[in-house]
Amino acid sequence: MSATQLLINEMNAGQKVLLVGPPGCIDGEAIIPINRAGKGFKIKLKDLVTRFNNKTFMYKGKGGHPMIGKWDKSITTNARCLYNGTFALKQISGAYPKGIKPVFKLTLSDGKVLRLTGDHKVAQPNNIWTRVDKLNNNDLVLVNGSPNLKKSGRYLNKGYWYICRNLKNRPFFRNNPPKNQSYDMPEHRLVMEAKINNMDLHQWLQVIKSNAFLSSYTYLNNKQEIHHKDGDSTNNHVSNLEILSKKNHAKKHKLQKNFPGFIAKEVFVKSIFPDGETEVFDITVEDAHNFLANGIVVHNCAKTSVILETANKCGYKTQIETKEGPQSTIFRASLAERVDLTGCMVPDHKLGITRQLPFSFIKALQNTTEKIVFFLDDLGQGPMDTQASFMRMFDNGFFPPNVLVWAATNRPGDKAGVSALCEPLRSRFDSAYIVPTPGVDDKADGGVLLCSWTDWVDNWVNWALSNGASPEIVAWHRSTNGKSLYAWKPHADPSLRMPDFRSWGAMIVRWNQGLRSLQQIAAVIGKAVASEFLSFTSLSDKLPTPDEVWANPETAPLPSEPSAQWLISCVLSQQVTTSCAGAFVKYVNRMPRVMTAFAVKDAYKRLGKAMSMNKEWCQWFNKNQSLFNLGE
Repeated sequence: MSATQLLINEMNAGQKVLLVGPPGCIDGEAIIPINRAGKGFKIKLKDLVTRFNNKTFMYKGKGGHPMIGKWDKSITTNARCLYNGTFALKQISGAYPKGIKPVFKLTLSDGKVLRLTGDHKVAQPNNIWTRVDKLNNNDLVLVNGSPNLKKSGRYLNKGYWYICRNLKNRPFFRNNPPKNQSYDMPEHRLVMEAKINNMDLHQWLQVIKSNAFLSSYTYLNNKQEIHHKDGDSTNNHVSNLEILSKKNHAKKHKLQKNFPGFIAKEVFVKSIFPDGETEVFDITVEDAHNFLANGIVVHNCAKTSVILETANKCGYKTQIETKEGPQSTIFRASLAERVDLTGCMVPDHKLGITRQLPFSFIKALQNTTEKIVFFLDDLGQGPMDTQASFMRMFDNGFFPPNVLVWAATNRPGDKAGVSALCEPLRSRFDSAYIVPTPGVDDKADGGVLLCSWTDWVDNWVNWALSNGASPEIVAWHRSTNGKSLYAWKPHADPSLRMPDFRSWGAMIVRWNQGLRSLQQIAAVIGKAVASEFLSFTSLSDKLPTPDEVWANPETAPLPSEPSAQWLISCVLSQQVTTSCAGAFVKYVNRMPRVMTAFAVKDAYKRLGKAMSMNKEWCQWFNKNQSLFNLGE
């Protein structure tokens, strides 16, 4: 089950694990490259938020005269983002004002500067996302890229791979010698010519290089263009290509010419420090979940990005326009008072009565015609009188049918500040689900589990990988089926630590920062689990290095212990590059098939369709596609 689908279920069930914490935000003055209706341009983030939300704006018309404009919401707005290793365009699904917040000023060695809140994440090499307040001077971050020239005779230019060696003898160049003596040619055209002539690319390049019987072969002409079926202009696998006329190709790819997919550059952090307060904003971007701000790759809405995107996919919004401006409809019940829902008592001296006036955002919800999610977080932590006031929301006519109420709560036994949940309020929800934990069975007389524990562990591991988890942490949970992913129990001693979802999230950061002693780890996940985990990580000393595997994939030592096999498979999946993908699949193919499936899927998630540029990977994938169903 995908994370988005899982969250849809969680939001309907009112679960808490993925629905806690404020989003990170960015200075409204940041410049964002976008594309609308095939036209690429740059815009300030605050202006993007205004226009995306269908508000009117002023601009200069012909002759410099001021004009009033409004975006057509039927036109898709795309942001430039990092996707599968290169830059691409992905649709913006939401744009949000976030108020005035403290910010940090991030300055890079190439002169780029960005102000953003401390909890907003910035991209680093190897698919790592780091909070800006956790970055240090001289750390590497990813920025807007440029063509990646390679000495191997192949390079990326304007989103397409080019071949730049041994093409001088191709008939087109013999008849039309280039003025700049550059005989480079798009690789996708050469791949299709090879197919037409019943060869692979390597054989076709050898034919052109040798100048052997060139007149007897078939070539593409200037009126024929090559279409990438999946929209990824770097994926030149022959199955992804087809020949189209210029007119038909333009119809399918009018958007992809504006922001060509360059590879990201790595730049050093020069300085980072608190820089006062400012008005901040954020956007959500489908699929990629990141975008460029002042040329720096940043994550979209941090912890709540999936909530907002899921709500958008379902046609719901999580903010409402009020007289004071837009307000979030994610409501923290633990911080609420009875008056927030029941309204404020105000005397009407003229009539000699007291009126009960609702707060502005409640009134806005009552009057809206839009589909809105009103999300009550930490419901059970609210005082009993506050919980009782929430029952008004379920009264007929209090909210219109287009306003949907979801909620989340801990259980009283969790000792998380929940004494009880008001029974009349609990019974007003249409359905309820339990987030799985180890040992919780789907009993006949108990609550309904959201999914199995195995599925939950797999979802957590995928989340961990996207948040920079080390191979050791991923392999530990896979090899043990998450036995220590959640072992929390209520305890009177606040110094006693136990593993749970949050503590393992903290472990990802601590492990990557080098805090790896028994004492440092036990302070996060407890002494017993820390000892077991460190014993497991010591297996790495007995494993072959990635370089040994790349050099001799068929003879490099393969550990016999399943736990060690899990560890080496995770290490390799996070170290493999497109150039050694062939050696990678040869080695992991020697493992049990389930381990092989997880290893290749993890590698593909990290590198994306760039893997298709390796011939050995493509051959292996075509023979082993069924393996990809084993890790589901």
